[in-house]
Amino acid sequence: MIAYESSNSKFFIENKTFCELIQSQLKYLNIECFGYCNSYGYEFKARFNRNNFEIILVCSKKQYTQNGVVIPKDANEYLLTEITLNGLQSNTSFILGKSSIKRLFTSKEFKEIFPSPFYIKTDVSADNIIVKEISQLIEILNFSKLIISDGKFVCKINSEIPNLLEFVANLEILIIKYNL
Repeated sequence: MIAYESSNSKFFIENKTFCELIQSQLKYLNIECFGYCNSYGYEFKARFNRNNFEIILVCSKKQYTQNGVVIPKDANEYLLTEITLNGLQSNTSFILGKSSIKRLFTSKEFKEIFPSPFYIKTDVSADNIIVKEISQLIEILNFSKLIISDGKFVCKINSEIPNLLEFVANLEILIIKYNL
């Protein structure tokens, strides 16, 4: 259950609308989520099993301000959608993230596939079809990190995903398709 701290703020209404959208998608599959929602943001988590995977969804949005010395600074917003799928059967290791320094150690083949500032550390070859599919996902979504390791698939995205369960289903298809 998401606890709502009601307010007449347009920010609260926007946050509540998104939370209710995701909550209704989850409720359709009898999945409960727990967390909070207020004018400054939200954070909720859901855990369920499907297709031999344990799936953990965490969505958070936080707003904070910084004090300016001379000129006041605007509020900053932090968005994160984290999707974890446990139960992968593969020993594949794949780490993709954003770091200009780590990109220096990324091979030329991967630099041609993934835009700057992405780096990659993997045991998968650059010509593998999974690499190309992941590069296409990066163009669509604002990924900050993607990890496939130790029987886990962890995906961190810095945006809201309105069709969260559809996105998770697509990830499941990708994992099953490439036997990750």
